Amino acid sequence: MAAALKLHLRCVTTDGRQTVGNGIGPAEEARDVVAVLKNAPDAPLDLIERSVFLAAHLLSMASGQGLNHSLDLSREVLTSGRAWEQFQRICRAQGGLKAIPTAPFHTELYAPQDGVLMRVDNRRLAQLAKLAGAPESPVSGLRLHLKLDDRVATGDSLATLYAGTSGELAYALEFYRANRDIFEFDRSPHEQSVIRTKQG
Repeated sequence: MAAALKLHLRCVTTDGRQTVGNGIGPAEEARDVVAVLKNAPDAPLDLIERSVFLAAHLLSMASGQGLNHSLDLSREVLTSGRAWEQFQRICRAQGGLKAIPTAPFHTELYAPQDGVLMRVDNRRLAQLAKLAGAPESPVSGLRLHLKLDDRVATGDSLATLYAGTSGELAYALEFYRANRDIFEFDRSPHEQSVIRTKQG
């Protein structure tokens, strides 16, 4: 199909087991993007690597250079600050860089047990953000506080849920309470040992 349309097409495969970055929803995703472009210390590492990877493929396709060369170039454009400078120029041309809004309502989603995060249901995470008002409400969404294979203790915050109204927050929270297995945990080695000891 691409050849018939005289398009240069390249397919790449990426890991879709979890979200890239920590934010879901317009404002929270914007915070991630700005942090990456500004080389902020708290910028999500997975979003940095995904951005460099995809940019390198585009550069490679446009220039004919090898992928390794393009990876080095795309990383240099980001780490040197040139990507941030260009982003600011684009924003100025479109009316200026605006402050990212903050949601007036939020709550924490807490870990129900000790363990290691083994699986995340991305589809239901997106549904949770939508019930909170995203993307129609720019401030609504989620900020995740852990990634796959991270260890948590009971009561640790898994994510912060944001909404533009108290009603949307309550609606989304009701959905989460009925779908706590959005985040699936494996028991910690210590807890598994205690269970085996009790059973033995």
